[in-house]
Amino acid sequence: MTDEHNSDGRKPNGDGTAVAVRPSIPPARLRTMAQTQSYLAVSEWKLRDLVSKGKLPVVLLDETEGSKWRFDQKDLDSLIERSKRIL
Repeated sequence: MTDEHNSDGRKPNGDGTAVAVRPSIPPARLRTMAQTQSYLAVSEWKLRDLVSKGKLPVVLLDETEGSKWRFDQKDLDSLIERSKRIL
């Protein structure tokens, strides 16, 4: 079985029809406050505490006052790895 596409970018379906093939889109790297709270299973206040103590950096895409915080997925995973303990 080959992975051939028609000249219009569609992939033959085997029954005489063709289906459109979309390029895969990588998941978003930046997370909102709510997504980060859910990912880390912490409250908004705990998340703010992690930021104020320098344990978790924020991404400010707009330097104006009131800019919404975004969190880099790599930083979240790094925080998790740094927080692991064997008891």
